[in-house]
Amino acid sequence: MNGGKVKWYIALAIFLFVSFIYFKTTAPTTAFWDVGEFLAAAHILGVPHPPGTPFYVLLAKFFAILPLPVDKLYSLINGGVLADPIVLRMTLIPILMGGANAALVYLITYDLLEYMDGESKFPRWLYHVLGATAALVPAFAMRVWFNSIEVETYTPGAFFGILALYFGILWYKNRRSAEAYRWIYMAVLSIMLGTGVHLTVLFALPALMLLVWVAKPKDLWDRYAVALFGALFALFALLLVTYDGSGKLIFFVGLLLMLAYMFQDGKLRNWNQPLSLAFLAGLVLAGIGALNSQGEIAGFSGKQLVTVGTFLAVAAMFIAGRMWNDWKGWVFLIILFGFTVEFWIFVRANYLHMHPLDARINEGDPYTWQAFMDVLLRKQYEPAHMFPRRIPLSEQIQVFLMWFGWQWNAATYAITDLQKNAQFTLMDHLGPLGITVLVLGLLGLWEHWTDRKNRALFWLVGGATLLAGVGFFIAFNFKDSPTHPVNPINLQMGNVEVRNRDYFYHPFYQLWGVYIALGLFYLAKLLRDYIKDGRVLVGLFAVIGAVMVAVQIKQHWFWNDRSRNYIPEDFARNILTSAKAEKGVFMTNGDNDTFPVWFVQEVLGLKWPLINANLSLLNTNWYVRELKYWGAPISFPDSVIYDLPPVIQGVGDKGLMFLRDVVIRDMIATSVGYEPAPEDYVEVPGLKGMVRLPRIYLAPKSLFAKEVFEGREFKVPIYFSITDDPEVYRGWEPYMVLEGMLMRLTGEVQQGPNILGVVDVAWTDSLLTGGAEDPVKFVKEASFDYYHRPSPKMWAYRALFDDRQYKNHDHLSPYRNYATVALTVAATYTAQGNHDRAIKFYDLAKLFIEEFLRLQGKDPKTDPQLFALELSRAYVFVLKGDYDKALKVLNTYKTFLPPNEREWREAVVYLHMGDTLKAQEKALALLQGIPQPDPVWGQELEKVYALLSPEDLVDITHELFLKQQFDLALKLLDRTSIPDKTKMWISQLISAVQLQDPQAFALLGEQAPFDTTGAGAWKQELGRLYEVLEQVYLEFGDTAKAEEMRKYRQEYAPPPPPPAPKVPAPQLPALPR
Repeated sequence: MNGGKVKWYIALAIFLFVSFIYFKTTAPTTAFWDVGEFLAAAHILGVPHPPGTPFYVLLAKFFAILPLPVDKLYSLINGGVLADPIVLRMTLIPILMGGANAALVYLITYDLLEYMDGESKFPRWLYHVLGATAALVPAFAMRVWFNSIEVETYTPGAFFGILALYFGILWYKNRRSAEAYRWIYMAVLSIMLGTGVHLTVLFALPALMLLVWVAKPKDLWDRYAVALFGALFALFALLLVTYDGSGKLIFFVGLLLMLAYMFQDGKLRNWNQPLSLAFLAGLVLAGIGALNSQGEIAGFSGKQLVTVGTFLAVAAMFIAGRMWNDWKGWVFLIILFGFTVEFWIFVRANYLHMHPLDARINEGDPYTWQAFMDVLLRKQYEPAHMFPRRIPLSEQIQVFLMWFGWQWNAATYAITDLQKNAQFTLMDHLGPLGITVLVLGLLGLWEHWTDRKNRALFWLVGGATLLAGVGFFIAFNFKDSPTHPVNPINLQMGNVEVRNRDYFYHPFYQLWGVYIALGLFYLAKLLRDYIKDGRVLVGLFAVIGAVMVAVQIKQHWFWNDRSRNYIPEDFARNILTSAKAEKGVFMTNGDNDTFPVWFVQEVLGLKWPLINANLSLLNTNWYVRELKYWGAPISFPDSVIYDLPPVIQGVGDKGLMFLRDVVIRDMIATSVGYEPAPEDYVEVPGLKGMVRLPRIYLAPKSLFAKEVFEGREFKVPIYFSITDDPEVYRGWEPYMVLEGMLMRLTGEVQQGPNILGVVDVAWTDSLLTGGAEDPVKFVKEASFDYYHRPSPKMWAYRALFDDRQYKNHDHLSPYRNYATVALTVAATYTAQGNHDRAIKFYDLAKLFIEEFLRLQGKDPKTDPQLFALELSRAYVFVLKGDYDKALKVLNTYKTFLPPNEREWREAVVYLHMGDTLKAQEKALALLQGIPQPDPVWGQELEKVYALLSPEDLVDITHELFLKQQFDLALKLLDRTSIPDKTKMWISQLISAVQLQDPQAFALLGEQAPFDTTGAGAWKQELGRLYEVLEQVYLEFGDTAKAEEMRKYRQEYAPPPPPPAPKVPAPQLPALPR
């Protein structure tokens, strides 16, 4: 068979094999992080997060409308698992480009080996074997595989870069041909289109330039190069000049290079020629406009002048020099053409600004030049800088090598327990295969460098590899790993990335395969003197390559097989189906409780009329405006919205309020129809001037609630998710009703046993279980149902308890959230007296928590969260009469409970059993100290205290007072041995401190001097009490009474130096003046 054909057959086989594995292991639906956003944005042609990835959005939309039965094929090869056809069609992009990446690496390696083995010492099949090894080993590296099976930009970005490298090799092969530069054109076009997918594709551009520079320097460096580099400098700097006035130095350097070309080439000798005049006019306009880019000149803005002038000068120079006759002129045009794809964002955003409901994803709203550049430059994110390093350089190198090691070693990256991770060394992360490929790659780099005859190819492939590795390392300046910090202090200080950023190094890992193969080629040269038979040598390296590939597939398969992973979609479904209302606004917190929701709403169409308000984006003005036009109840006009500052000085709970807090309050006020009077507005500093806001918007949450929405009906339901930061709604919990995972704000104070407010228990039970008799059994069975579409009225649990599906740390939060809801339902059923159903929901919560702990490698028996659940569950056993079960739980978890904490709860059990003597014996434990607050068992504390003697209760009531457990102290006061006269002032003191009311203190002072008969430890309060009363009377202007209190303090109760209290003593608040 012809050798050339064999190469292409093998490349095709590699492409099909890798693509098939990727297709089989991809998820049937969305994933966490950006995948849901890209799926939704492509489906509706929206604008995703900066820098917008326009070409990727268009490409994904094209694939989505292809009439391909991929869902049926997927179901066939994955045992009948249902898949979404739109998702799979879009996922074909990374799948097929991932397969193409492997095939391209094979082709690049094969061609390099042909050049390096110039004397043909080895059989051609060795090139094929090493090329296949180069292709397949990194194709199944952890992150390369991971990136290639989800709708993300990293695999396509790598594809356009690696494709450009292969085009570069084709140019090198044909460099003596007149038509060779067509491959350079293709390479540059590939890179520029790739910038519309991910900017990391630019690693290939300097490498391509180095190739031409080394191979044919005279073709690269001439007067045309000077002119066209100047034009590129000017045009790309023009973006910055017209944006914020920066980039002027580069801009003027570009203009000078263009001017130098025009002089040197004699184009300005006849300066009165049309093109010469046009160039000079453009140059003058551009210079004047750049110097005053943010102002006006003769009625024209500086931006207009510099833009017109720059394009006029560039066009005149290009035409005057007839630059289309030179290959660099075509490269210049291709660069400009490729960059135009970015302007799709600008065009689409302009349409969506006027028609917001046509696509509810328009991040940054880049309909103006300023906003467009904000998106292009990723202004909303932390500014990129190479120096100073965000963590010490030595630690960054460790993180880089750790991430590198994960690609070849699955032993450590899947561990989520921070304590275990802290014990791993760098060698543990690299593992045997990681060390092997590191050494082989370094050998391969050296072997390639020593091929002096074809040094240009080293600068192409080796240069690209180093740029994608070392270059990215320097440029991106990453912090520590969030899951495997090399320095635990970085984690404590928050100096870690949001997630592991090894996905940025995708092209580096893929190209490292080339140098693994070249390292093996170096070994083959060493063995050539010992193994004379070429077939044996080929066979040996075929076995080595096959083993390496097999190890890669085997060790990474489980971690990358998502063929049953519905957890992200179901998490979003469960948030959406929680809402009883069909319309309304619901808040979500971050990427993983927002992007999957966008996918479910926009692609699957579930609960579309519900408006999602992301709390992070709610701090941006453009997003607030979009929410308003999507239907959120926002009363601010656009002019006010664009002027609202990100932080506002308020009189609220913390003094400072974020933009989101003001907007949320406006949505609430608008929904209930609250309209402040004109005089109830205040002015606050805005972005452009003073902004008028209702004064009540800046008030503490409790006052805002009473003034604005208490007693009113919400016309547009407002929901908060249990995934939200509690600070957003803290203080409004009494007004909330929990519906599944969403808390609906109401105008009434709700009375319930839970910190999440009252639960709509019938609705939430129906959501979680569909009313199933055995919730645990129902959820476990639902976890394996991949063959039916979920009900829009019930939660879905696919894959949650299926051990065949790997769950990384991103998948842990649903377990915790589901457990929280189940616990809340259980507590509600307990309060309602439905003890059997309560136990079943405690069991369900336990199921979620135990799985949450197991996935982290933690022992449930030592977990305090599970202990708290079991303790609550034990109380329900008491109410049911299952006393042995309750005592067994208390005994099982005695390591969590000090003896006194355990024994008073045992007293509760014996009280319910009717064994008063045993209960009294256990109640003595309360003499050892006041128990920790317990909202469940604490309901029985009064009964247990009642078993103690009245004399013992004297000091206990005082200690309860110091612990600020005022209600219980008042209840027990009547049971003490304290005489009534003494008891009267003590009860008034407790009430006055509880109410923090100066008037109550003044009334208390009328009883002075206080009788201390039988007061016990309460005598210790007299010194402080007389002192407070003295201050109160002084504030009221009653100096005589104040002097009287001062004398009592000195005469009756000189304050002894008190021991340091365990909690701060109650204090009188500042009095109003």
